[in-house]
Amino acid sequence: MAAFALSDGQRETLRALCDTVISRLSEEEVAETLRIPLADVDPEHVKAFCKTRGSDLGVPEAVEAALATHLPADIQRELSILLTAMGTRLGMLVLTGFASSFAALTPEQREQAVTGLRTSAISTKRKAFMSLKSLIALKTMGLDWSKTNPLNHGKEASSIWAALGYEGPAPHAEI
Repeated sequence: MAAFALSDGQRETLRALCDTVISRLSEEEVAETLRIPLADVDPEHVKAFCKTRGSDLGVPEAVEAALATHLPADIQRELSILLTAMGTRLGMLVLTGFASSFAALTPEQREQAVTGLRTSAISTKRKAFMSLKSLIALKTMGLDWSKTNPLNHGKEASSIWAALGYEGPAPHAEI
């Protein structure tokens, strides 16, 4: 059996999807977020979190690796077909009503497209979206990006975790 790997087109679509689910906020949105009082959270971590996209962290690569190593072949095939469809004008027209590949859409159109998948009356569309969104969120929140996130505030703590008030997992010595 051949090893699972995405095509360049599927990777482009996955990268755009990761950057839609974990998107960079505008300066106005960051300022609005920082006006919310957060106890025991460094505002610099919140700012770094708000300015980070999924691709800044390497989430698309982490998702592809998880697809290849942890999912059964039938799920790999389904998600591969979905990414292929989202990379084409016809596929996107059928899935979302937009006649452009997902990666070619504006950020606002991408949000509309994923909202359409999330709220679709067709359960297969909802399931496909939730599968990818869950995997993207898991890889974003489940890995320590403190050393690799170019927008991280310092190197001692992950800004993604710190912005959410999470200190990270206990060191192995404490377990």
